[in-house]
Amino acid sequence: MTPRRDLSLFVFCSAIQVIGALISETSAARPLSVFTPDWPPFYIQEPDHGNSRGMAWDLLATCSRRVDKNPVFANYPIRRMIKKMEDGELDLNIMSFKEDRLRIMAYGKEIIFENDYIIITGSHVTKPIRRLSDLNDLSVAQLVGLRPSDEFKRWFDDRLKNKSGKETFLLNSEEQILKMLANGRVDATVASRAEIKWRSKRLGLTSRIRETNLSIRKQPYFFVMAKQSPIYKARPSSLSTLDACVRDLKRSGSWARMKARYQL
Repeated sequence: MTPRRDLSLFVFCSAIQVIGALISETSAARPLSVFTPDWPPFYIQEPDHGNSRGMAWDLLATCSRRVDKNPVFANYPIRRMIKKMEDGELDLNIMSFKEDRLRIMAYGKEIIFENDYIIITGSHVTKPIRRLSDLNDLSVAQLVGLRPSDEFKRWFDDRLKNKSGKETFLLNSEEQILKMLANGRVDATVASRAEIKWRSKRLGLTSRIRETNLSIRKQPYFFVMAKQSPIYKARPSSLSTLDACVRDLKRSGSWARMKARYQL
């Protein structure tokens, strides 16, 4: 190969590298997109709460700025959120660990908070609830799409299939379920302990429901970033940066104050 051809090839390859770097830099230059659903007390979307936006919201708002000074916060239905993370249009979220999510999401290592799913009954139910079979003679309401554990799903699916005689409801609103419990229209449900405490207090129904000691599952939650996110692709260390932020907040006492603020 002649020196001229060598030079031409060198210039061509260098140009390709520069173009590739510019494309990568441009694609990662958009604002960090952060998912914030409606899930009190972790995310509070009601406008009358002012700056009290939930513990997960506060953590995301604080720590995301270590990755991007001007992140954009978005709220989508859960299926649309998953699709946007799969396509790399949505970058950052806080989620519990599920094996099937590893295909599209990278998880941080620092536990952000834990969410305990327990059996809740109306105050009219006085029998002790120690195992799922204790619900067999009670009416049960379940939030559509909620799957706190494989054991509970098997029990609930079996109940729907065999129609035990007691009513079984599948509903789209946690508040509707809570009101039905308080009014004696339904006996029991499985729900997030933190969410039920927050909603029952807000609705003035705390004395009309009862938390049982039956925990279905306690789930830790972590920062997650979409693997197709241009920001994550350009800086996969962003997750380590977010984890370090949480550790700093724990050391400073800010994390404990956030927990206390939202009664977690």
